[in-house]
Amino acid sequence: MKVLWFCNTPSNAAAELGSNSKGGGWISSLETLVTEQTDIELGVAFFYPLKQDQTLVKGRTTYFAVALEEKGAIGRIMDRFLLNLPTDNKLYRLIQIIDQFKPDIIHVFGSEEVFGMVSKYVTTPVILHIQGILTPYLDHWFPKGVSNISILKKSPITDTLRATGLYFDYRTISKMARRERQIFQHCKYYMGRTFWDQSVSQLLSPGSTYFHCEEVIRPFFFSRRWAQPIKSSPFIISTTINPNIYKGLDIILKTAQLLKEKAGLDFQWNIYGIHENHTLVKLFERYAKISFKSNSVFFHGPVNADDLVAQLCRSNVFVHPSHIDNSPNSVCEAMLLGMPVIAANTGGVGSLIDHQKEGILYPDYDQYLLARHIVDIMKEPELARTLGHQARERAIKRHNPDLIIDRLQEIYSFILKNGKLSTANFQIQ
Repeated sequence: MKVLWFCNTPSNAAAELGSNSKGGGWISSLETLVTEQTDIELGVAFFYPLKQDQTLVKGRTTYFAVALEEKGAIGRIMDRFLLNLPTDNKLYRLIQIIDQFKPDIIHVFGSEEVFGMVSKYVTTPVILHIQGILTPYLDHWFPKGVSNISILKKSPITDTLRATGLYFDYRTISKMARRERQIFQHCKYYMGRTFWDQSVSQLLSPGSTYFHCEEVIRPFFFSRRWAQPIKSSPFIISTTINPNIYKGLDIILKTAQLLKEKAGLDFQWNIYGIHENHTLVKLFERYAKISFKSNSVFFHGPVNADDLVAQLCRSNVFVHPSHIDNSPNSVCEAMLLGMPVIAANTGGVGSLIDHQKEGILYPDYDQYLLARHIVDIMKEPELARTLGHQARERAIKRHNPDLIIDRLQEIYSFILKNGKLSTANFQIQ
């Protein structure tokens, strides 16, 4: 069987392309499983900052690096002002790769890029592996009291002139969401993990087929295990989030203020993935008129996996405050470590955690309940241990690599048996 992946990472070809990255995270881990445990002949296609396309062969895997040469400053500004999506121009090249590789199945990771548009032009079966879904994300993009116009008013004039910053990010994401809705019109196979992504995919793509398949977690999260810190002061809260406006920085700040001023908790809230000088940090401080640092919230920026695991294992609780998410890997990783997890009950997160058994779910935007749950974890160490233990048991079963690779092969076999097969159709309108 030949399977062609389209993804946003070079996966296990990162080193060959001169990247210092250790790979593509969970996609890289999945690729390793596929190459080691199956006879699938794999192709992996992705965009990469190159002057010309490159094709690499490594073992049974062929990598197609599609050149996405960076434009000059003027070109980038014009694209953002005019809402041009540069990768749209690469669709024809993606179809050429399909015709060259002649896969039995095309597996697209994520709906946010142009990759899924190949489903409109080929009869080879395409399955879309759902990550996040931009269309419903847009409804939760701005925290309460924040709008894109208010962001524009608070943005530096240099951001406006260069068409950078949060205001233009939202315009671009909105355009990408329109493209995403076209993808859902044409793609008929979906792979996901939560009741939420199943529901959304069937609404956006009526009559489509949905397959449940869990995601691989990087191996070192299996080998380490959280143990309740002996030192009780300060109480350490950890959060791992990307620098997106909907990820809950506003609730972190409000909750931290409650813990400090009302609960009198001696704590330190560590944020991994965002720098303290990031635009979002300054934005929410301006809205709230208080600072993160004065409320014991500290930003550590992106950290490598080993350091992240070490820091999480020194923490008392993991908090995920995002206003919308499907199946955040950060929550799954914390559960796999055996940490007590508190998360906003939004999107697909409720499918990951059995409330008050494997973690705690709180209503989105309710900083009062979030603060209460944090205090409970501090006061009840046995509760923390029990939640963490049961979270780990759930996560070990959910992310069992052998079960995942067996399920993936079942899905591929079903599609191969029931889907149409042919080479690419070059009649792009």
